[in-house]
Amino acid sequence: MRYATFNVLADAYIGYGDYSRVEPELLRPGARTQKLVQLVDSLEADVVGLQEVEEPVALSLLAVRGLAARRVARSFDEAFLLIVR
Repeated sequence: MRYATFNVLADAYIGYGDYSRVEPELLRPGARTQKLVQLVDSLEADVVGLQEVEEPVALSLLAVRGLAARRVARSFDEAFLLIVR
């Protein structure tokens, strides 16, 4: 069984850290969603854990065929999402 985990940086937290090494384009709200969906879909992992997942991102991931997800914990506007193939 293969596992993968990522902290996807919730848009709500962008103003709280030093992201000077990140392309400004990727810091726009929602800019990382499609790339994240493509990454998770391309992984050969059986289980994927994602931290700081906001609802629009979770809904986009649930649209990928063959994935089932469960919100494990929630704080503020984001959650930890566990995805299983």
